[in-house]
Amino acid sequence: MALASQGKIVLVEVPNTSEMCDRIEQAMGEQARPVVRYQGIAAFKSANAPLADGDVLFALGLPCNRALLASARLRAVISPFTGTDFIDVAAATELGIVVGHGQVPENSIDRKSTRLNSSHGYISYA
Repeated sequence: MALASQGKIVLVEVPNTSEMCDRIEQAMGEQARPVVRYQGIAAFKSANAPLADGDVLFALGLPCNRALLASARLRAVISPFTGTDFIDVAAATELGIVVGHGQVPENSIDRKSTRLNSSHGYISYA
């Protein structure tokens, strides 16, 4: 299943991830995908409607519970880290949100495309 969208990419930067966020933002910019970047979880939480028009959330350690996931029209939540301990995968699945994780080629950011593979579907920004 291919999920295409014109929605925003939402990045929540946490300590030691600025270089990774820079690469994500650059790759998405090259594809004319709008990116909203928050400098930390506190900035994200204090923003008015931080997921407004958000399509893909790069959750760099941001706790993603049912309330957060249900508050937007997200299509995917991506963690570039190994594991999904901070993502309510059951809630995401029920809400039809693709969850991807791990530092593997399928979840990598490069200059040509962004791919996310998971057991729930496939999302591509090529």
